[in-house]
Amino acid sequence: MDQWIDLEALGKVAVASLLFGAGLPLLFALGIRALAGRPVPAAGGARPGDGGQDDAPWHRTPAHLAAAVVCFALVAVAVTGGIWLIVAG
Repeated sequence: MDQWIDLEALGKVAVASLLFGAGLPLLFALGIRALAGRPVPAAGGARPGDGGQDDAPWHRTPAHLAAAVVCFALVAVAVTGGIWLIVAG
């Protein structure tokens, strides 16, 4: 069976598929979540999305923004590198 299937190559493809197929969307989602910041409790303990009149705002710190920029930059580098590999190859 090993003469028909190159298990080493299959393993490399599986790892790359998991990394780029699941890892990049996860990294992008983390960037989106970082852009959202965190909820700021309002009077009466209302939280965003409760639908109350006192819908609490979301607060984004510079750390949230920096984390989002890093996540998006890593995704952009990976996508650009992938396109470059396809075009060059």
